Amino acid sequence: MAIPKAKTPAASSQFSATDLSSLIRDASPSSTGTRPALPVGANFPFFLLHWPQNWNVESEGLDSSQWLPYLSRHVILPGCNGNRTLRRGEKPEAAYDAAVLVNSRRGATYIDPDRHRLRNGSRYLKEADCRNPRNGAEGVFYLDAWSTPRDTLPGRRMKFNLDRGALNRFRLHLVETGVIRPPSSALLADLVRRKGKALDRCKALTSLDAVEYQRRVDAAEIAVLDLEGASVPQALDYATGGVPSSPGSVPKNDEAEVA
Repeated sequence: MAIPKAKTPAASSQFSATDLSSLIRDASPSSTGTRPALPVGANFPFFLLHWPQNWNVESEGLDSSQWLPYLSRHVILPGCNGNRTLRRGEKPEAAYDAAVLVNSRRGATYIDPDRHRLRNGSRYLKEADCRNPRNGAEGVFYLDAWSTPRDTLPGRRMKFNLDRGALNRFRLHLVETGVIRPPSSALLADLVRRKGKALDRCKALTSLDAVEYQRRVDAAEIAVLDLEGASVPQALDYATGGVPSSPGSVPKNDEAEVA
């Protein structure tokens, strides 16, 4: 993925959440900034990546509770995360190639926004022209495909809604299509054991009043049971007619996840 160049956005104004969402588009080095600007400061593009030890259980947007790979971000910020500042004449990829190689050798799986697309073929990395409401600085704001801006009062920090169900289906899809390897039984047993220790710590909080003590213990017990009862996704055999469940049969009201 090439790092998009800076763009000059049009003048900002006040928009509803629906209008703000319409400003978001696939991140592209060749797109032009001709739309109104999001009232937020500029940031940096990023890759999603998965470390093999990071899994959690989710059920929102799925048919049942599933172990899903946790996706973190490799933000392409010069001087951080192993990225470096480009020299004159270097390709954008030179800023992060070495860092990606090091992390990949350590076991990380990078999710390429060009190769690993969403249901309608769009990229998970989105962008919008922006203007910082505090100092007027113009630039580009990068976000994922599952985040949409909320209505925000002037002068307040912009917040975003996360379509967690759509994100969970994408995470499951990455395992079913073989992009991310399923977790080992030993790893899952260790994660359950850690959650069991959290339950033991809750049971040791005898100084709490009876109601609060029972609330915490009950919540910790449910968390352990959720882990123990969750299904482990596996790569599907597409040669025998397997069909990925993500993004799969997505309800119509989830179309925004790939807009």
